[in-house]
Amino acid sequence: MPDVLVTAEDVDQGKPSPDGYLLAARQLKVDVRSCIVFEDAPAGITAGLRAGAQVVAVASTHTNGKLGDQPYVNDLLGIMPSLQREEVVLAFAR
Repeated sequence: MPDVLVTAEDVDQGKPSPDGYLLAARQLKVDVRSCIVFEDAPAGITAGLRAGAQVVAVASTHTNGKLGDQPYVNDLLGIMPSLQREEVVLAFAR
């Protein structure tokens, strides 16, 4: 179970409001601008962008054309995180 779990019941407004992502960042004690949001729906992408996070679209339920201009992946299987100089770096398989 993750240390922080934010659900619709924890915020007054759901997506596309940024409230959920902002609350999660506060609870994690991190700057939301250093967070990466992976989203598969337009409302979630909008919420992540409004929060100030970096957003990667996941084209699993919608085609990339409906997910905006941000980077995208077809699924989460090709994401390879690594730690470099105390920063998490994500590599994406093509």
